[in-house]
Amino acid sequence: MLASPAPYRPPTLADLFPLARDATGGVEVPVGPRFEIAALPEAQARRVITLLAHREPYPVGAVLARHDDARWLFFLPPGSAEGLNWAAPFSYTASGVVWVPPVPSAGPVSDGAGTPRWVRFGNPDRRAFTAPLVLYAVTSLLSLSTDRARAAAVGARRTHGDLRGRGVCHV
Repeated sequence: MLASPAPYRPPTLADLFPLARDATGGVEVPVGPRFEIAALPEAQARRVITLLAHREPYPVGAVLARHDDARWLFFLPPGSAEGLNWAAPFSYTASGVVWVPPVPSAGPVSDGAGTPRWVRFGNPDRRAFTAPLVLYAVTSLLSLSTDRARAAAVGARRTHGDLRGRGVCHV
C-alpha cells in the first residue's frame, strides 16, 4: 500500500527566506525562483489590505514596506501572475533582487531607521503568499476608481475655470 502524500502547506516567511530567519540584519534574496512581487504605492496597498485582510480564506499574505520609494511589496507564488497586465501605478516583477529584513520567530519587527519593514507577517494561517488573481482584480478596480476620480477632478477644474471666465483651462 502506498503512503498518501503529505497535504500541501503554503510557505511561511521562514520557508521563503530561511537566511533571514532570526538574522541580525537583512539579506538580499533573488526574486523569481521562490516568489514574485506585486508592488503598490503605500496608499493603494493600505486600501487593498483594508478591503481583503479579513476576508476568508485570507487572500493577503506577507507585505513588506520599502521606504526608499514608499511602495509596499506583496509576495506572490512563482509564475502566478504571468501574462497579467498590471495597471499603473501598480507593478509586477518576476526577477531581480529584494532586500528582506530579518524574519524573527517572534513576529514582525522594524528597526525604525527607515529600512524596509514587515507590515504583515502573513495572514492568520501564516501563509506568506497573497492570492495573485484576487490582488490583480482589486488593483484593477482601484486603478479604475483612481482614473475616474482623476477625470472628475479634471472636469471640475475645467468647469470651475470656465465659471471664473478665465478661458481655457490647460490640464
